[in-house]
Amino acid sequence: MPDTYEAKRLLVTPETASQWLKLNEANRPLRSGAVQKMADDIADGLWLETNPQPLIFDTSGALIDGQHRLSALVRANRPLWFLVVTNVPRHTQLVIDDHLIRSVADFARWEMPGHKVSRIHVATARAMISGLSQQTSKRSRTVIYKFLRDHFGAIEFATGIFARQIPYVSGAITFAIFARASYTADHDRLRRFAQVLDDGMPHGESESAAVVIHRFIAERQGQKNRAELYAKFERALAAFLRGELFKKAIATKEELFPLPEERAAETPAEPDTPDATMATTGLALNA
Repeated sequence: MPDTYEAKRLLVTPETASQWLKLNEANRPLRSGAVQKMADDIADGLWLETNPQPLIFDTSGALIDGQHRLSALVRANRPLWFLVVTNVPRHTQLVIDDHLIRSVADFARWEMPGHKVSRIHVATARAMISGLSQQTSKRSRTVIYKFLRDHFGAIEFATGIFARQIPYVSGAITFAIFARASYTADHDRLRRFAQVLDDGMPHGESESAAVVIHRFIAERQGQKNRAELYAKFERALAAFLRGELFKKAIATKEELFPLPEERAAETPAEPDTPDATMATTGLALNA
């Protein structure tokens, strides 16, 4: 059967997208979470318009692939360039997206040659982004990859901090905290914390935090709330670094190891020089 479809590259506006979505008569249920991920990427300028994946319409003009992208475009209220393919037999929908999805790790290995990127690196990046909330489902692959790339040094340090795999301790959440802490804490002290977690041999009460948090994790044998583990492990690490006596696993209520970009966002902006000069001049004139 000869190909009958037609393909054009078009700038799709939110208004056009809304009209096309009315032709969405043969598609799967809309996933609002997926739409929000895409809309966030579009709004943040992370959506790659070089992506050749088309919006597809069948021979009757019905939309058979692209409803989530078009819905995200409408939600973000920004026009985007898309390849638009029309006059495609409807049964073609059976094989659309019927393949293995490329993971963040798969893509990173291509884009970051020389780095042995693994799934644990990606999982650590997800846990770092989520922080205290540990809600990892609201990030697109683009966001995860960009974060992984920007913080790969810290992530690689953290994932290699244990001499061996420690049951229930070595994992994305604990690695995420080590990676965050690596930006401000002494690396030798972080390695010492990891060592005490492994061998259970602290040098006095000032290192008790590592033993207490290990016991807390081991007693639950993997039956843990991610947010609780994150908050208590981070509090224990902070206590260890300060040499505090730590008798009970206590959860922190605030992020103790903010990332560089988080610290920058929290720093109050300095007043502009012209405004400061004007204020000083005004005081002088009124004196």
